Amino acid sequence: SVQCLECSAPMVAWTPCSKCSLPICCKECENGPQHAAECFYFSSSDLYNQDVPINVIKTAISPLRMLEVKRKNPTIWKLVESLEDHVEESLGCSTLCYMIQDVDTNLIGKIIGIYRTNSVKWDKKFPDCNLIIGHALCPLYSLLCHSCVNNTRYTISGEKITVRACVPIKKGEEITSQYRGPNEGNILRRPDFPKNWMFQCDCERCQDPTELGTHSGTLICTQCNSLQLYPRESTIESDYLCRNCNYTMTYLNASEITNRAAKSIKNKTLLDSPESWEKLLVEMEAIFHPNHFLCLKVVKNLIKLYGVSKGYSLNELPDNLIERKLELCRRYIEVYNVLEPGYRLWKGRLYEDMLGPMSLNLQNKMNKGKLGKLEFILGYKNIIKTVKEAAKCRQFLERNEAEDKIMGEFYSKWIEPLANV
Repeated sequence: SVQCLECSAPMVAWTPCSKCSLPICCKECENGPQHAAECFYFSSSDLYNQDVPINVIKTAISPLRMLEVKRKNPTIWKLVESLEDHVEESLGCSTLCYMIQDVDTNLIGKIIGIYRTNSVKWDKKFPDCNLIIGHALCPLYSLLCHSCVNNTRYTISGEKITVRACVPIKKGEEITSQYRGPNEGNILRRPDFPKNWMFQCDCERCQDPTELGTHSGTLICTQCNSLQLYPRESTIESDYLCRNCNYTMTYLNASEITNRAAKSIKNKTLLDSPESWEKLLVEMEAIFHPNHFLCLKVVKNLIKLYGVSKGYSLNELPDNLIERKLELCRRYIEVYNVLEPGYRLWKGRLYEDMLGPMSLNLQNKMNKGKLGKLEFILGYKNIIKTVKEAAKCRQFLERNEAEDKIMGEFYSKWIEPLANV
């Protein structure tokens, strides 16, 4: 689908703007303030006569809008202009130079460099969905440096981005954001920084071959079968050294093994049976450390399947699979709680996913006489604690009365039956 250049609504079919021929959803949006900059420029352009594809033309829209900011709002432009652009390392702007004429090409290159280095994905709520509509440049937010183990999280509401601490931050401690998610190991994650943001990350995780002791990138040694084959040093393309037998594996070989395994996960879907995913996990654990990020990708999918997959709904699960789901949840949290500490949305959702199995597990054991009253009370308190932790992880989300009511009913659903036992 194509997005309206004013309101960003997705459009299966669209009517060209009567002035510039770019995609707009209605007459009201045609005259909107967001679309004004590119509309003014392209209304006198003959690019359509040159058969320039619409997706190429759209790459000029962000620079054009920033040129309008420069002209109309010098205060904001001053903030933007001070941001890193990494022009010397960027790919240049040859495609845009012939589209945006009568403007200093160095300025266009600088604007593109600033966007590439500093913009963030931006989502917007529509009546029937929540969509990523593009990238936005937030000059104040962009002052935050990146860390893979960052201490803040941000939320987007309308045209506003809000940054909050997700762990206690000491006076004088740097406030950091996260340009890339933590779910992949250093071997796949670190090369993205120079490629997309023109810098090499030197955070504590990237500088630690064991990835903060989690071994999220560690392989099983092919010579001695120990769980100690990980990078020799902190450079991006470091060889791998087994700390048990001194066997050395090249970076290229380790990368090939990792990418091949990642492809085998990508080739599966959540329509595949839990048994097939369990089999894949065994295969992964024969190659990688159990905490390896690829093993945990499989673990995450198994967590999703146990409880919702056909024949594996929560009420259909036998005791051993209820225990298995809880075990997988704890395993995932144990690793990523180190790599991404504090109150995180993923953690809140996992805690919520644990409430059903925890409640059923407790009820089943009580009904079978496997628990005494004291053990039951302790188990019940553990569920209450999990509810509170889930709520804390959700507290930074944009408040919505309808969603709050749904979540309240969800929490009550698993707590109230236990209160009556």
